[in-house]
Amino acid sequence: MNALYIGRDFHQKTRSSDFFIDLLKDYYNVTVCYPESETFETFEDKIVKADIVFVWQNEWVVPLILEKGKPPVVISMFDGVQGLSEQFWRITEGSLHFCFSSNLNEFHCSRGRSSIHRQFFPNPDKFSAIEDYSSAKIFYWERRPEDLPYQKLLSNFINNSEVIIVHKAPDSQEVKQENSQNPNVKFSFWDHEGNSYKNSLKNSNVYIAPRFTEGIGMSFLEAMAMGCCVVAHDLPTMNEYIENGKNGFLVEYPNINIQLNVYEIKDMGLRAKKSVEQGYQEWVDSLPSLFHSFTHFAESFNLSNMNVITLEEREFLVKNFGQVDLCLAYLDKN
Repeated sequence: MNALYIGRDFHQKTRSSDFFIDLLKDYYNVTVCYPESETFETFEDKIVKADIVFVWQNEWVVPLILEKGKPPVVISMFDGVQGLSEQFWRITEGSLHFCFSSNLNEFHCSRGRSSIHRQFFPNPDKFSAIEDYSSAKIFYWERRPEDLPYQKLLSNFINNSEVIIVHKAPDSQEVKQENSQNPNVKFSFWDHEGNSYKNSLKNSNVYIAPRFTEGIGMSFLEAMAMGCCVVAHDLPTMNEYIENGKNGFLVEYPNINIQLNVYEIKDMGLRAKKSVEQGYQEWVDSLPSLFHSFTHFAESFNLSNMNVITLEEREFLVKNFGQVDLCLAYLDKN
């Protein structure tokens, strides 16, 4: 069966969806497509040649896929779609939703949409285990400095921790390399190989999750797999993996009003590592049934499921989603 994966260009840099592409290749003949890099004609041709189309966060393309009579599996992320209107989801009618967040899956199912949930865990064997729990060594990736600057989020720790490493690599901007003015805080910066991030994390034992919400949460899951004690905001997906006080801590950002001692750090870190080891095996065991469901959806897909959106909804589509040129090309042809 020929599968088309439609991804986001940003993930060619972060590689955060590569694991799913690799899984697809175990079951299908896979073509990978990033709409930002495609002409409309090439993009359309790839859809036509596919037997099943996996749409990673590019929900705006679903009407085009349905118009071509192809079955779309829509993979939305909780952090990207929380709070969006029913008009948004109207454009995905006729799709199968695949959710990494149990909260997002419950949202779809409660509204009568076809949805599947699996909880992803990374392979813990790929990560070096934390060895030093002799003192608190805190790591924070400052991904959203406009929302969660380290000075505010880590204020309770700055004078009470032997080491604080702030990885200054925001999602939306580049930063100049600089030295910290605080002797208790060290900076690391993004590099193409990711070595700076990996080395800094390896020398830590407390991981402060970088955002209010996540789609999957690769960064904090990898930290858990290494044996870090993870501190995170109490929203999905973090609170779908972390049980407060058992394998990590859930708090209300930006106020982290907890006192960490070395015994708790080690205990939480080892429990976090164990939960990833158990979760990874469950994830692997679930894959055959998951891909059976995908294939069954494709083989039983009926053109009567195709969505016909109104002109008003098409205008909404163009105004609210990023790939405006491709949207307009689609609208011009329809």
